[in-house]
This record gives sequence, C-alpha cells and structure tokens, in this order.
Amino acid sequence: MGKLKTLQIIKTFPRNIHIMVASEALCALGMGMFFFLQILYYDFIGLSAEAIGTIFSLGSLFTLTGFFVGPFIKILGRKRILCIGLLICAIGVGFHMGFRAMIILMFGQILINIGTCLINVTELQLLYSYTIGKKECCAYSYKYSVNLIAGAVGALIAGNITGIEYFARIGYKKLFILAAIILIVTSTIRCLLLPKDITNVAENEEVKKSMRETIECLKSDKQIRLFSMLLFINAIGFSGVAPYNNLILKNYFGLGNNIISYITFSLTILSMFGLILMPGIIERMGVKKFNLTVFIIAIISCFMLAVVSSSELFILFLVIRGISVGLIIYSLDSLMMSNIAIEHRDIFASLKMLANGFSLAIGNFLGGTILNNLGYRYNYLYGFIILICATIFFYLKVRRYMTSTTINRSCSCNFKARHIEYKK
Repeated sequence: MGKLKTLQIIKTFPRNIHIMVASEALCALGMGMFFFLQILYYDFIGLSAEAIGTIFSLGSLFTLTGFFVGPFIKILGRKRILCIGLLICAIGVGFHMGFRAMIILMFGQILINIGTCLINVTELQLLYSYTIGKKECCAYSYKYSVNLIAGAVGALIAGNITGIEYFARIGYKKLFILAAIILIVTSTIRCLLLPKDITNVAENEEVKKSMRETIECLKSDKQIRLFSMLLFINAIGFSGVAPYNNLILKNYFGLGNNIISYITFSLTILSMFGLILMPGIIERMGVKKFNLTVFIIAIISCFMLAVVSSSELFILFLVIRGISVGLIIYSLDSLMMSNIAIEHRDIFASLKMLANGFSLAIGNFLGGTILNNLGYRYNYLYGFIILICATIFFYLKVRRYMTSTTINRSCSCNFKARHIEYKK
C-alpha cells in the first residue's frame, strides 16, 4: 500500500517536475560514473596524491563563481544558466578522455567546478518554481532520492564495466566520453522541454545593488556570519578526507575497482535511508542533541579509521563515517537555510559558495599533501581534529540559533523526509 500511495503522489506532480527529475537521474548517472573513476584514473596515469590534491584544490577555487552568479539569474534566467552549467561540466569531463598532462586535467577540473557551481545555484530554485501548492518538500525529496540512487548506480557501473570485454579493451578512461555525452543529453532535454525563462534587461545597477546587499548583510547579520564560519570549518575537514577514500582503498588495502564500487553503492543507499529517518529522529531528540550525537559518531569513526589495520574494520568505520558526515551536511544545510530570513536566503546561498570555494581549495590541497608525505592515517587524524573543532564551534556558537523543530505536516506525502520546519 505504501508503494502504491507513493506512486499516486508522484503522478500528481506537474510535467515539469518529472522532466527535471528524469533528467536529474541522467545527470547523476553520468557524474556518478565520472567521479568514481576520476581519482582512480589520476592514480592510473601516475599522478601523486599531492598533484591530485592540487588539481582538486585549484578547481575548488572556481566554486567562487557561485558568489557572483546571483545577480545574473534575473538577466539570463535559471534554465539557461543550468543548461550552460551542464555543458561546461561535459566539456570538463571530455578533457579527461584522452589526456594525461596535468595542466589539461587541471583545466578540465576547473570547468567541472564552474559547471557544477552554476547547476547548484539554479537547479533547486528552478524545481521549486515548477511546484504547485505546498509541495516543495515532496519535489525536493523526490529529486534528491533519484539523484542518490542514480549516482550510486553510476558508481556501480563504473566499477564493474571493465569486466565487459569491449570496455576492458578500450580502457576505462575512455568511459569519460560516455559521461560527457550523458551530460549533453541532460542539458538538451532541459533546454527543449522545460518552460522558457522570464528574464529582465541587463542592468549594471542591479548587479552592484546585489553585491552591496550581500556585503551589508554579512556585516550586520551575526547569524549568517556564524553559519558561514561553521560551513567553512566543516568543508575544510571533509575535503581533506573524502576525495581520497577510493584511492586509499585501492592503494593501501589493495581493493579492486569493482569492490570499491560495491562499497560506494552500499554507502550511498545507507545514507539515503539515514536521510529518510533523520526528520523523525530529530523530532524525538531535538536539533542540538541530534547534531551533537552525529558529530560525536563522526569523530569516533574518523579516529578509528586512523588506527585500524584490518580492511574489514576499515570499511565498516568508513561506512559509519560516511553516513554520519552525510547527516551532518544535510541536517545543517536544512537547519541553516530554515533559520535564515526568507529575504536573506539568496544572499546566504551566495556566501555558502564563497565559503565552500575557499575551504574546499584549502582542504583538497592539505589532504593531498598529507596523503603523499605522511600516509593515509594522518588524513583521518586531520579529519578527526577538524571535526572536534567544528563540534566545539557548533556547541558554543551556533546551536543557540537552532531551536526546537517539528516536521512540516502540511504535506501528507511519503517524500517529506528532508523538509523540516523550524520554529523560533
């Protein structure tokens, strides 16, 4: 009955929502394949961990593009920016197809980060604009669930596809072109099938006004400053660890691509179940206790990753850490946006991109340097220390702004998993 009810709810969504989600599945499939193979390809062609960290770090700096996109959304339109972002990602992935020169791979990573940034600042708002009534929570969770599943399937395909004789013969790096084609198809579908954007005439004053409002808000709103600082601390820790997990599993524990893909798939599916259960747990425990508990689990699992030698135990704690970190990211993301005044949310979204750009660049570089010079155990010790700092900062500075919560019950669908309403 539950499944039938869910299907009936999905059928009530407007056509544009289904187009967005179907194309989201394609995009997640292609990017899931690429991101799984990317770091393994870098290792395959002989790049050091430090060089890999430099590529990721420089690419992450271009996430700052998102800080400047906001004023141009009204001028170019969200759909146009979204489609351009997908095409830029496809070009960046294509640069990985047959090249080994670090400078070319670095340029490809820069394009991927710029494209991903354009997608991130427009996709969710576009989805909401197609939503009728109070169904934003349903549409978001519908989209996000499909994204997780398709991304996990992409990783699973990428890890096992070399077992097929044809693909084994041409080499897995050429599968990047398949991911690029999928992104181009996604862009084409969204460009042709989604409604036309409503845009305004370009005005320099509009851009300048938006920048002034952002700077003034950052100066006057202590809450936004604290939230941005917590995002910075979290991201600088996560980015020094997460990008290198697959490389560590391959080089230090001798696992094959197929086994790593099974681990990635399992972690993604378990994380999805965690997100589904998260609102109910928060409802019972409260925001402060829930986040502190998840932070502590992440800290303990990160420390255990630095000390265990058994591959079985390492995988177990890697999965636990992955789930707990995922819950931290998505819980705080919802909490922060829900506790910020509606008129300041676009500004905070831009500041998030600014904070993430700098922190990811620093974290990626430090992670690669640590792995190359000290070994993987120190990566997880680094993550352990940063998580402790983030937990202390959350407890002392941020938690007071996050009060009691309740699940939004205005929508009765089964997809309300991530939408939480916060009462002050």
